[in-house]
Amino acid sequence: MNRSNINERAVHDLAAYLFWSLSEKTGFSAAADEVLDTDGVCLFDNDHSEKIMTIHGLHDHRVSSEERLTVMRLAANLVIGSIHREENLNGIIYSEDDANGRSPSAINIPTKGLAAHPKKVMVSGSPLPRIGRLCIRHPLPAVVFSEARPPFTVFEVADTRRALGFQMLMYFSVDGITQIDQTLYVSTGQFHIPVPSADQGDKWNRVIQNAYKFVRATDFWIDEGRPPSKICFSW
Repeated sequence: MNRSNINERAVHDLAAYLFWSLSEKTGFSAAADEVLDTDGVCLFDNDHSEKIMTIHGLHDHRVSSEERLTVMRLAANLVIGSIHREENLNGIIYSEDDANGRSPSAINIPTKGLAAHPKKVMVSGSPLPRIGRLCIRHPLPAVVFSEARPPFTVFEVADTRRALGFQMLMYFSVDGITQIDQTLYVSTGQFHIPVPSADQGDKWNRVIQNAYKFVRATDFWIDEGRPPSKICFSW
């Protein structure tokens, strides 16, 4: 197979689904360690891998064994590289998912039991702007869609209702922004979700894997030259 004939976006999407499906099963840190320990072999040796490879066309009769192995090696290398760089593999992001707040893979994920609202929120330092709409894409990382480019690298997610069915306080730290068209941007990165307990935080792993959970307080550096934002919660 000639490398020039390989669809790099499709390989990236395959790599993302393979890794985050493994992460859902074992946890992020354990999945990352296993990938490095096995040089990526574990990505193709679990309950989800065959289905994922079928969906991505690797079991099509027109794909030779050599071609399949080439794509599998490229996908494994993408995952290994992302772990070393501490970057998320986001897969292909579709603008049409913004309409429902969910990708097709996440459309039936239950979220009712996740609603939790602190009795009091105390903010000191720089206030965080409220921007954008949550979109869950489980098992892939969730993202935030917005009409305007986020002005800072940290913000409060303005709308979670479309994705979760209820409005909830959560924050987002940006590691990448892509302009999809003249009026739509998508931000990738990490969510920061206040929760009343560690057990409640664990439940979020079945909905948003790219998330830090905290119970009492967190700090954000919004931008250089601005004081940090410290946010405390009481439940």
